[in-house]
Amino acid sequence: MRFTIQESIKENITAPVVGNVYNIRGGRGAREGHMHVIIGIKNTAVTTVTVDKDGEICGGSCYGYHYFEEKTPIAYCSGLDELSFEIRSLR
Repeated sequence: MRFTIQESIKENITAPVVGNVYNIRGGRGAREGHMHVIIGIKNTAVTTVTVDKDGEICGGSCYGYHYFEEKTPIAYCSGLDELSFEIRSLR
């Protein structure tokens, strides 16, 4: 038996993109089922929010792009790259 894997699937496995979801590795977050959700990529920096198993944001981090290159996402969160916010002066 052999499986043929489409090239587009192979690319998604190794290329970090906004919306990819990854398991937390190690520590309390791993024990409690926390996940990294990529919310931004700029140059070689990947920004994530950490969510708990209930979907609540419980942290945030910035990693080098290489950190996620060889990791396999466990899920995808659609719509993140379409969000737009306005920052206004407090005065």
